[in-house]
Amino acid sequence: MKETQIWIVADRQYRGYERLRVKIMKISELLQRIDYTVLQGDLSEEITGICHDNRMLQKGDAFICISGARFDTHTMAGELAKKAALLVVEKPVELDADCKTAVVQVASTRDIVAALAAAFYGYPSERWFVSELQDQRARQHALI
Repeated sequence: MKETQIWIVADRQYRGYERLRVKIMKISELLQRIDYTVLQGDLSEEITGICHDNRMLQKGDAFICISGARFDTHTMAGELAKKAALLVVEKPVELDADCKTAVVQVASTRDIVAALAAAFYGYPSERWFVSELQDQRARQHALI
């Protein structure tokens, strides 16, 4: 397995939470276990984070466009593409002719959020081991 550079850089604060950059990953590595169609761009570029909130998007992030009840970020894909290294969409979007941002289409962006996060952080659930508690009293205390 190829080693990935790990950098820790403090980013801006948003609503009291400081977001840290902890990893840089190639787009092709991020999308290895996901079914997608490339609409535009080069998948050999690097991303520095994953985002689905347009207010939190930072340069180099992979942005996941989601259709919500009140707002659909697919409608502002042109603006988002100026900052994002990758746009993940579920329907085709219109971008400027000179835009070089990679755009991939998936069946459902809501379903893909967790898979992209797991891929970005190295599938942590595959490394964890959870054992069952044997003592009834310990089980009751653990559930409280």
